[in-house]
Amino acid sequence: MKKENTNSKNEFHSNRSFYIPKRIIVALLTSFGLLVSTFIQTNFAITNSLILNPHDSKDILIDDNDQLATKTTKVNWTSVELGYLNSIFYLGYLLAHIPSGFLVHKLSAIK
Repeated sequence: MKKENTNSKNEFHSNRSFYIPKRIIVALLTSFGLLVSTFIQTNFAITNSLILNPHDSKDILIDDNDQLATKTTKVNWTSVELGYLNSIFYLGYLLAHIPSGFLVHKLSAIK
């Protein structure tokens, strides 16, 4: 009976012109997710420096009155508040990765 299931599965895949195994799809999606989270972390670091002191940035135009030349919303955050923001970001990492590690261990493909 198992041979019939295997043969029918192989016939199903041979009828398709292009087949990607599920493990490859999962690996690609996981890699993409980690890449996106790394981009978010990098953007946090860049944004933090601009929020704390926008006058140090060469990319932001400042006029003669020492004011920002572009119309932006001024954010009066302290370094402590930005520390809280970073802490929450890493707390989200912790809350996502620890349970997912337990799930991967419990539902692993190799038993």
